[in-house]
Amino acid sequence: MKYKLLLLLVLIAAMPATAQHADSLLLRQQANHFLQKGKRQHTAGWVLLPAGVVGLIATASADVADEVYGEVVVPLFTGGRESYDSRSYTGYYLLSLGMIGTAIGFFASGDENKKKARRAGVSFKMETAPIQYKGLHGQQHFPAVGVRVPL
Repeated sequence: MKYKLLLLLVLIAAMPATAQHADSLLLRQQANHFLQKGKRQHTAGWVLLPAGVVGLIATASADVADEVYGEVVVPLFTGGRESYDSRSYTGYYLLSLGMIGTAIGFFASGDENKKKARRAGVSFKMETAPIQYKGLHGQQHFPAVGVRVPL
């Protein structure tokens, strides 16, 4: 119980020290980060979608060729020594469909990240202001709210 209370006190003391230090530069970096992430996800989607479609077409044509020509072609190449065994293309179909599904997911999350980059952002930070009191110079710290509104 003593360790749980100590951990709770440490967390309570550490939270205000780190939770309110987001400045406008950080907000701009987050917006740029989400834009870059969205572009990368779209690029990955455009790579995976054609690969999945080509894989699906190749698998379907191999499956059809195996069903139609398998019993004729295999003995020609093997000299009649091997018997014909039909192949299962289920794994290839699932792989191709998985690539297409992943590409669609990348397109959707890329759009979501671009929307996140354009949203308004609010941050809390500590600002300092110079003060002069009776000939003494110093700085006064005060909390400030930063708001980013896309135009």
